[in-house]
Amino acid sequence: MDDEALIAKLKARDDDALLALVEAYGRLIRQVVWHQLLTAYARGFTDDVENRVYYKVWTRIDQFDQTKGSFRNWLSAIAKNQAIDYARGLAATFATLDLDSVTVAAPTAKQQDLEALFAVLSQLEQQVFRLYFIQTLTVEEIAKQLHLKRDAVYQHLSRGRKKLRQGGMNHADFN
Repeated sequence: MDDEALIAKLKARDDDALLALVEAYGRLIRQVVWHQLLTAYARGFTDDVENRVYYKVWTRIDQFDQTKGSFRNWLSAIAKNQAIDYARGLAATFATLDLDSVTVAAPTAKQQDLEALFAVLSQLEQQVFRLYFIQTLTVEEIAKQLHLKRDAVYQHLSRGRKKLRQGGMNHADFN
């Protein structure tokens, strides 16, 4: 199906057109979204962002104007803006999160989410976070177990919190 036919079907609110849109442009939309969602944690929300893109296209197809650009570019702009908005929302969540009051329960089906969240931390920071937040050890117990000074444990917790608050930036950016 060419773009003109696809656009006409979308404007007619044909459900098959939405499936055709996903088949024709799904890969492009995912690439644009992933270009904006840089971390493994953020990319875990790819499906949510893509669904927002498809919803936006479905509700705003009447605003598409061929004289202003191609359908492909219009889709890319929507995908980019939705991904940026979602990433900002994630960053705002991290900025307001009080990590001192968080206690992570024992490993569950959400273990993958936790691993993705901790992926931005260095190996040592991950160990410290697991011991502190999951096993709820004291700073002194962590220092003894990892053969670190108490101040070093506090430093790793502080640096890790900073990385998480900044929305999962790559830990190489902080070393």
